[in-house]
Parts: sequence; C-alpha cells; structure tokens
Amino acid sequence: MKEQLTEEWIDSVVGRFALCRRLLSWDSFRCHISYSVREKLKGFNVDAVVVPGGCTKYIQAPDVSWNKPSQSGGDREI
Repeated sequence: MKEQLTEEWIDSVVGRFALCRRLLSWDSFRCHISYSVREKLKGFNVDAVVVPGGCTKYIQAPDVSWNKPSQSGGDREI
C-alpha cells in the first residue's frame, strides 16, 4: 500500500459519503500518516485518528460489535 493507492481509496470510498464531518480511525502505517493523505482527508471533511502500533486489537472488538448489528445476511442470529 502506497500513498497514491491510499489517496485513490479515499477518493473512491470516503469521497462517496461526503455528507457531514466524519471520523476515520486506522493504524500508524506510513501512508496513513503522510502529509498528502492527511490533506486529502481534510478536503473530504474527515478527521483521522491514528491508533498506535500494537493497539489495533483493542479497537477491533468495539468495531465488530458496533458494525455487526447493521450487517445483513443469513448468518445473523435472531
């Protein structure tokens, strides 16, 4: 993953949902914290929070529990 690919992802995915101010949390991978990527996110009204190395496992559990109820599919328990 390089800065250019990250910027393309921001354009195609994040840019489509330009409704209001948003928060994006991701790891401290070099291209995530580059100046050009941070500027691109600012342009889409996105605040980025960088999770320090070794701490991603602590935010994955909330992510799964928050997003699981909104997922549709046959594997959901009722």
